[in-house]
Amino acid sequence: MSDARSIVTAAEIEVTEGTAKTHFKNEGARRANISLGELTGLTRLGFHIVAVQPGFESTEYQVHHHEDECTYVLAGTEVLRCIVVGQRLDHGVTDYPNKGKRIFRNKGLPWTLGDHDALQELDCVVGKK
Repeated sequence: MSDARSIVTAAEIEVTEGTAKTHFKNEGARRANISLGELTGLTRLGFHIVAVQPGFESTEYQVHHHEDECTYVLAGTEVLRCIVVGQRLDHGVTDYPNKGKRIFRNKGLPWTLGDHDALQELDCVVGKK
């Protein structure tokens, strides 16, 4: 990719306005998000600097079944500042245990959300008839 960058300086990050985000399953999870991955042209890895103001949460508690994700806390006595890094796979399954929900994400299709209580486990194994 010819317009991709490999370096973003601290000075650039300081003047970059974060995108305000509210989690779709948690109105109290509000943050400002700077996507360094987008600034550098990454397509398969999300790399974000996140700022959360006092009184808010960073996200809704979640469990990814296929994607790796990690968080590194930079500061947090007043404003929480952290780095969040995760894979951007074409397909994903994420549980929200405190909400009893599961989201299915498939490239090219709308995301779907289901209740844990309504999910059915099928008695089959891939490759077997």
